[in-house]
Amino acid sequence: MLREQTAADESSCNSKILKVQDSIHQFDNVDNEIKAYHLSGGDDRLAASHKAVKDADKKIADLDDEVLNLSMAISEAETNMANMRQLERNVGDNLRYREMKRDVAKMRARISEMEKENAETEVEQYQEQAEKLRKANNKWTAEVVLPSEELLTGSKRRWVVR
Repeated sequence: MLREQTAADESSCNSKILKVQDSIHQFDNVDNEIKAYHLSGGDDRLAASHKAVKDADKKIADLDDEVLNLSMAISEAETNMANMRQLERNVGDNLRYREMKRDVAKMRARISEMEKENAETEVEQYQEQAEKLRKANNKWTAEVVLPSEELLTGSKRRWVVR
């Protein structure tokens, strides 16, 4: 039994020795990697990488600022363009309004002129009609008065109608 116990302890120790040797081997590998890292300028490369990352972050921030500024400039330009289009519409509307106002004034003047012409024409027509009626009245008066006078006086006088 002792032998068996010794064999078991020896086997356990061998197993532990293998584990320790494996751990030593892993430590040696890590040590070799650390040495290789140092030999290849690892600390300098790490510092350079940190600096490159920092520079990239700054460039990204600068680009973000530039994009923001460009966006604001585009927005301002769009607003200015919209304002200019509105101003152009307003100026066009104002010019059309002024032209229409002039046209209305011309039409009113023409209407006034036509009313005056119509009034003058109507006066002339009324005067002509009044003259015709006066002549017709004189003629009628002459026709009615003359025979009654002839009957009363027996004379044949001639009435001149003017």
